[in-house]
Amino acid sequence: MPIAVREFETASARGFAILSLQYAGIGRYREFMTDELTAHCGNPDIKRSKRMNAPRLEAFKIFSEAPVLTPSTTDRVWMDRYPKRQAYRCLPMTIANAHCWELLVPAAFDIIWNGGAQASDLTIKPVEGWPAGLPLNLFVDSHFGRGIVTFHTGYIFRTPAGWNLLATGPVNEPRVGIYPYTGIVETDWLPYPFTMNWQMLDTGTVRFEQEEVFCTILPIPKSYLESWEVAIHNLADDPVLAAEHATFRKSRESYVAQFKADDPEVEGGRWQRHYFLGQHPDGTRVEDHTNKLRLAEPQDRSGTRPLYARQAAVSSNNDPHRR
Repeated sequence: MPIAVREFETASARGFAILSLQYAGIGRYREFMTDELTAHCGNPDIKRSKRMNAPRLEAFKIFSEAPVLTPSTTDRVWMDRYPKRQAYRCLPMTIANAHCWELLVPAAFDIIWNGGAQASDLTIKPVEGWPAGLPLNLFVDSHFGRGIVTFHTGYIFRTPAGWNLLATGPVNEPRVGIYPYTGIVETDWLPYPFTMNWQMLDTGTVRFEQEEVFCTILPIPKSYLESWEVAIHNLADDPVLAAEHATFRKSRESYVAQFKADDPEVEGGRWQRHYFLGQHPDGTRVEDHTNKLRLAEPQDRSGTRPLYARQAAVSSNNDPHRR
């Protein structure tokens, strides 16, 4: 169904428009985003272009040796350890694994906490050498106390108007002894970096190895959840959905019975792939289905004008019309 786009005067309405246009088609979404960026940034480079090729996440390095920024992958060590890598059959989890960009630890270090509430009760020690261009205390330190470890991303991130960044720990990669906090940051205007914080769960030592993930980031639309409604129904309220569910349940019960009976086809690796293939149990295919995801590699554009660069404000002291 085509989605009509009307005038949007508030920030929350703009966020809803972005979502609507994504459903309506990426071409219209690009046109809308170009108009939004022109209005908000005043960037002549954007004005010269009628369309954006793609939305862009801009990362401005603060130090000469910033942590590596890279797309996340579906691979997880704990998933690899399952027989025949069976954990990767869970498509929602593997898609989530690859759904963000990751920031990597530049060199191994230990976090030691004695359980105290003061910042001085937590110490951080490099395991071996540390990059000279990135002082250890400017990458990771104890700032808040109470066993909280603060990581500095090394970047100022900027998103298009109407987009935030969700920052959290590595997706579907649990750790022993330490837990990542999650934050949502308004990066469409923020002129300074945010931090990534982890909580030590007990006294002792936790080690981060070189190239381990300490932060993942994901752009999300700004101020859109408030417009959503949640409705609870009985399954019988939707006869078509009820019939589809009954077909699935019958198919699933048959599969489970075969599995419990040690059916050789099931034991040999056969498994139901309805969701993985994007199809209903009766074989009907779903038109819009994703079973693979690969995000773009960050490109070094140092020395070029950023897409979302704003024009400098005119100082009143230099304005001849104000003299």
